[in-house]
Amino acid sequence: MSFFPFDMERLQSTWEHRVRFNLSESGVQPLTVRELLGLAGASTVPLLDVALGYSQSNGSDELRRRIAALYLGASPDQVVVTSGSSEANFVACWRLIEPGDTVAVLLPTYMQAPGLARNFGADVRPFFLHAGRGWEPHEEEIHNAVRPGTRLVVVTNPNNPTGHVLSDAARRLIVSRAAEVGAWILADEVYRGAERDGKTTQSLWGSYDRLVVTSGLSKAYGLPGLRIGWVVSTPAFAAEAWARHDYTTICPSAASDHLATLALEPSVREAIIGRTRRILNANYPVLGAWLTSLGAGMTWRAPEAGAVCFVHYPQAIAGSQIVERLRVEHSVLLVPGEHFGMPGYLRFGYGGEPGQLAAALAETERGLRRMLVD
Repeated sequence: MSFFPFDMERLQSTWEHRVRFNLSESGVQPLTVRELLGLAGASTVPLLDVALGYSQSNGSDELRRRIAALYLGASPDQVVVTSGSSEANFVACWRLIEPGDTVAVLLPTYMQAPGLARNFGADVRPFFLHAGRGWEPHEEEIHNAVRPGTRLVVVTNPNNPTGHVLSDAARRLIVSRAAEVGAWILADEVYRGAERDGKTTQSLWGSYDRLVVTSGLSKAYGLPGLRIGWVVSTPAFAAEAWARHDYTTICPSAASDHLATLALEPSVREAIIGRTRRILNANYPVLGAWLTSLGAGMTWRAPEAGAVCFVHYPQAIAGSQIVERLRVEHSVLLVPGEHFGMPGYLRFGYGGEPGQLAAALAETERGLRRMLVD
């Protein structure tokens, strides 16, 4: 069977720590352990006393209780804690997809789930967000992609790379069509909470019985280094996800479980989400003004959520070529649209430290002016 590599992750994992300016990141400036403990008003002593043995493999009881509380009516036995939302997506796809299945995917998206579907032998059928419709999908495309016999529908909302939040009407259409054909829905909601307008995106949780929600602490929380994600579904599905988790990372790190439990204490969570939104609202105007001044025929829609902005350029040059030249010549890392199946686009991450963002954009401009303007 052919293997489809995860191009974007390989680009980032190879170069994000080897460039001066990383504009490929889709989350906000990470918190330090000191900052997290400060927000929680917590002593360092309990963390220092955490035994570095195997933790509860599906997540400690208290951590699962705090995750369940984020989803109306959910209970801890419906939650499996994973090593980041990437493992959550992996175990969900592993459980749901068999060779020959049809998997409908809303594109553009983070390409893990479609890559897994292909690697598991499924037929991937896309339906699209359209820039001309404010990144909303067409009803006809939903209907055609989610056809009878479809096993799984994959939706990332809020969306990466566009930063779009689906309308109520689009969510209802996707759910109703999945129900009509009896498909499961995998809703990756890892950017939920990172909305610039302060209104938390409505979860798909509770809208359908054949639903798996994945999320984690990486994007909206600024805690990617904890590697804490989760699966929320029916108790039966959670049990099967846990069984697969036994074959992967076995358990979260004990220190990460402890810190994640602190982060999801309601008042601490509120403070973390508030910090994220302040960063996004401080930084996006800087990026927006810079894009406007750059010109080069670039067009974009202001992102509603997440520290990402998906920018179209009209020049006949591959995004991968632009990204490589910026990396080599200017020590700047972006993500090309090709990594989302969208040539002619670049994804800018704008969630970093404000002073660093300004310097990164200034260096990026020197490269882009030579390639796209002059």
